[in-house]
Amino acid sequence: MYQILLILLFILSNACYAQNYCKYNKTKYKIIGEDITVFGVAHGTDISAPNNILPKSNGTILGIGFGVSLKKRITKNNYLKTELSLIQKGSHFTFPNHYRESIRLNYIEIPLLWSYSFNKRKKTFFFETGAAISMLIFSSKHIKKYAEQSQIPNAQNFKNIDMPWIISIKVPFNSRGINNLLFGLRFSYSPLSIHNEFKTQSIRMFQDDGMHHISFGIQLDYIFKR
Repeated sequence: MYQILLILLFILSNACYAQNYCKYNKTKYKIIGEDITVFGVAHGTDISAPNNILPKSNGTILGIGFGVSLKKRITKNNYLKTELSLIQKGSHFTFPNHYRESIRLNYIEIPLLWSYSFNKRKKTFFFETGAAISMLIFSSKHIKKYAEQSQIPNAQNFKNIDMPWIISIKVPFNSRGINNLLFGLRFSYSPLSIHNEFKTQSIRMFQDDGMHHISFGIQLDYIFKR
């Protein structure tokens, strides 16, 4: 995991210098304090599941996350951005015997995002999208209980690696001219199945036999200013 993070940071810190115009603008494009952000996420998170899984229904639980990001300007309005975060995902399940259980899966997540800034009604908006590598580090003890209730062999066998796609849009939250506090909406979806027993049979969203994370919520960013 640490090797992946170091590689991403190295790429971002040197990508600009690989282009000719940066040879004459090293001061303008170097990493400064404003490129470093800490953030928190609060989202409703769910696990979509195929009909052949025993739970009668499943639903959304509240998940939280926090992390740090590093952004690198490529052009005036385009950036590359990487994050390192601890993010919580999961779902609650109701079984035919009315037993309810919530499971929480906790990941170290490393996204690589494209960020684009634009102005609308005298406000600067930031649109971000990209893929992430998520490594499952620990899960709630209720995983075993879920496996017992589902009566499916290896029901607790969630994958250690997930690759979600992330989309977010943000706007400055504080007074004009400071703009170091951003409020945004964040959506995340795992196109590949997060479970070893239930495989992704189709790339069509929500229409296969896999299990997928779906998360939607808010994000608050604090940008360090020099």
